[in-house]
Amino acid sequence: MRIEPKYSKNRVRSAGERLCESGQVNSDELDVVDYWRAAHQHPLDQMSEVLERFIRKGDGSFLACRLKRIDSIKGKLARESHTYKLNSMYDIAGCRFVASDLERVYQVVNDLSHLDTYRSSKDYIAHPKLSGYRCVHLIHCFDSPEYGYQGLRVETQIRTNLQHMWATAVEVYDVVTQASLKFGAGSRDEEYFFALVSQLFAIEEGTSCVPNVPCNSRDVLKELVRLNEQLRVTSKLRAYSESVSVVNEVAQQVHADYVLLTIDFDVQQIRLETFSPGKEKEAIAAYGRFERTKRESEDAVLIKASSMEDIQRAYPNYYSDISSFIDKLQECLP
Repeated sequence: MRIEPKYSKNRVRSAGERLCESGQVNSDELDVVDYWRAAHQHPLDQMSEVLERFIRKGDGSFLACRLKRIDSIKGKLARESHTYKLNSMYDIAGCRFVASDLERVYQVVNDLSHLDTYRSSKDYIAHPKLSGYRCVHLIHCFDSPEYGYQGLRVETQIRTNLQHMWATAVEVYDVVTQASLKFGAGSRDEEYFFALVSQLFAIEEGTSCVPNVPCNSRDVLKELVRLNEQLRVTSKLRAYSESVSVVNEVAQQVHADYVLLTIDFDVQQIRLETFSPGKEKEAIAAYGRFERTKRESEDAVLIKASSMEDIQRAYPNYYSDISSFIDKLQECLP
């Protein structure tokens, strides 16, 4: 017997619209948004199971998945350049698969594109964004029988280690400087700096040039040196990266199904709360409670991964651990 959804998709859409309006969002609207996000937990688990088959031990690949933060949902819905609706947002549930190299990226993409659940893809490696963002995005659809919804979307991002290092470094820089580069709101020089770094990595991987950036390494390095002296990007990132402490971490706890990672940016402290298999609802409820009461300086994300190491590798922006990106960049700079 098919379960009827508690909220129609029209009701979900209107809750998303209210979420973007100025003023206080009432508890009823947040209940709808929480419910809609929770409905994506089963599709997220389904996609995670599929992706785990592609992990090869010892080749450096890893996987982590998450349910989107309320603040991120609100930010995406509020973008003036797009007309996103909550009921049709494709990345409420999202997975990051980092592959050993470019060849492996496209092997996984090809296999995933032949699944019955596959719907669409965008190749930002062959066609990088102006920002320098490079990755392949795929959308798959799964039902959420417990909540009564059909065809809920899950976005999977598949990229190389270099592409992953670049993307997470941008996110950490946004935290350090409040630049919002990820959403196209940084200064022209800051945006150009990271586009140049992406181009440097693209040259190393032999992929398409980033738009509006020199295609030869000599010119790229010359501009990078100039902008790094002006903006002090590497020194800012290194100072911030070395200031974060982690509490309540159970190292390598592979039996945890979901982990609620919370961070207080004022004191640079991370807390981790683990939830064993079968406790998914408790994890989602704890996520929602934290978001409703958090301070301005706090943030959280609910992550599904097989180990604490994979969480840190997949989301180093929360740990501010981007030492590999800094080391890689300083190796290249004269």
